[in-house]
Amino acid sequence: MFFFSRSKAIIALFLIIFCNIFFADSVITDHEWHELGIGDLINECNRSKTRFGVIGLQELTQPITDIHELHERQKRIQVFVKSSVIQNRVAMVLKNITSVQNSVIEYFDSKSNLYRRFNRFYFKGIPLIAKFFNNNQYVLNFTFLWEATRSAQSMLKKLLLFGLFDEWRAWIYGENAVFDIKRGLIEKGLGSVIKQHKWELQMEDLPTYKAKHYADKIILGKGTLKDSYTLLHRGYDCSDVKYVNNFVEQTPLPKPLAFGLALTSVLARDIYLVNQAYKSVKHFNSTARSIKTLQHHCVDLSQFFRSVNELQQILEFVGGPYQKLAFQIKNVIIQKDVAECIALSQTGTFAKKGSYFFVYGRVLHLHRKVMQITEQLSELVKLVGLVDAYQSLATLYQESQDTDHPFTFVEFVDLPTPMIDVKHAWLPTIVNSAVCNDICIGAGVECQNMLITGPNGGGKTAYQKLQGIVAFLAQSWGIVPAISAKMSLFDHIYTGLNPQEDLSKGLSKFMAQKLRMSQLQEYIGNANKNNKLLVLIDEPYSGTVDDEAAKRICQFGQSVSKNPYALVTISTHVKQPIELEKTTDGVFKNYQVTIIPQKNGLFVRTFKLQRGPAHWWFDNQKHRSAYIDWIASKMYFN
Repeated sequence: MFFFSRSKAIIALFLIIFCNIFFADSVITDHEWHELGIGDLINECNRSKTRFGVIGLQELTQPITDIHELHERQKRIQVFVKSSVIQNRVAMVLKNITSVQNSVIEYFDSKSNLYRRFNRFYFKGIPLIAKFFNNNQYVLNFTFLWEATRSAQSMLKKLLLFGLFDEWRAWIYGENAVFDIKRGLIEKGLGSVIKQHKWELQMEDLPTYKAKHYADKIILGKGTLKDSYTLLHRGYDCSDVKYVNNFVEQTPLPKPLAFGLALTSVLARDIYLVNQAYKSVKHFNSTARSIKTLQHHCVDLSQFFRSVNELQQILEFVGGPYQKLAFQIKNVIIQKDVAECIALSQTGTFAKKGSYFFVYGRVLHLHRKVMQITEQLSELVKLVGLVDAYQSLATLYQESQDTDHPFTFVEFVDLPTPMIDVKHAWLPTIVNSAVCNDICIGAGVECQNMLITGPNGGGKTAYQKLQGIVAFLAQSWGIVPAISAKMSLFDHIYTGLNPQEDLSKGLSKFMAQKLRMSQLQEYIGNANKNNKLLVLIDEPYSGTVDDEAAKRICQFGQSVSKNPYALVTISTHVKQPIELEKTTDGVFKNYQVTIIPQKNGLFVRTFKLQRGPAHWWFDNQKHRSAYIDWIASKMYFN
């Protein structure tokens, strides 16, 4: 396979552009990224046209606390939402980029065949001289021809060397008075290919040692067909030869046999020469096809550069929130090396694919120049990806309108203490069966902190993930899955939804939970007006007995309730913590996710949040046991 696999190239590109910027000083860490399932969320919401758009979406999925930048992101999305003309023009440009994106991606893997296969066409050695030659398309034309004819050169060398060797022997044996290089190369080297087919006698009727010498020549393929026949038919005698030789006496052969052997010798040499010629043509064709493939690659690059230039002009025309992006793209394409590369790519050599008739050196020249601007190319890819990401979010927003599960733009408010007021929020990862819930927590709404009680498998964790995802998307995309949304900015979002045991570190399930709770308590203790937090905790201390877990949850709740700069949601299946609503003077309020018992021992999980603790779970032994059996069987059969 000529090019490196697409998946590996995309991973390499992702690592180059994205991993260096994410989690550096983020609102969330990779812990929250995984617990909230942000990767699945991006995949579900992705509407990008190009592979670069996925990377741009990844970059935008970086929660920030800069209110100005968040408003800019919202404005960029609104440009596409409000103007279908602009959106369609950008979509067309992105479609053109999609058709050539794989060729661009290949340049981000320095170990791919794209780099290694064509290195042989370039000069190495003294940097200044090599640079001069490698930047000259006419010199590169010559290197292509040299490489393409390498196999033919080998065959030609053998013929010429054999001719020189025969001329040298003739001179040594005294047949020729002088050593004639021209005669050796032309007559005895190249001419031997034609001479061996002639039916004329060039061998003289000479003494025995001469006959032996002619036998030597014929075996080396230097005589004519008639020479071979005559010698085999006449025979020769080596009894008087005074120097060492490897030939014995040869008796005369019948004419048919002599002719057959002579002809076989000629045909054998012909077969060898034809085989060498075939290899030469095959090598030339293979080399030409390689350059043709590279030319196709460069045609794609030419299309990419044209599309980027067109995109820059569109963004410059739009202005406003896209003025900065347009300037950034222009700033890259006007750089000297990039501008030269773009100018070269717009020549006739790269106008179309499918032809063998183009300037091979120009293709090699462009290829080398692109390899030298991969850093700038990476920046262009990143900027194209951002534009694609914005049109993706606009498309996501438009598709959701006039449905039961819309997206909405967030209204950000600046308050002394944090708050979230979101109506009919839903989880995009389960859009087909998503249930809408309100999220009202913080200053000026229902409560500062929430305690959600009820059995496992009832929807408590799903609601907490909804809280986290809404806050996360609000501070990254500026749009959230809800009918309306108003919230303040959080400096950090922390989760403790599923701490896992780590036997390599000696951590059991309970020890991992205890460690995470200690960390969260410390984070909440450090919350202040300049460090506002959202903290989501699911089933804390569940690795120990219920009484111990209940006691520790109450202690934790009492401790964190004193800090108004941290919004905390805790979910649990134990009863005692419901007393926090009284002991914290309403800082914590009780909620449950409604589960409706049926007469036949079945239950209906509504996934709807409502006020009050889950008394049916705590106080009704019959319902509690029936629910455990029901949910266990449901999980088993699913």
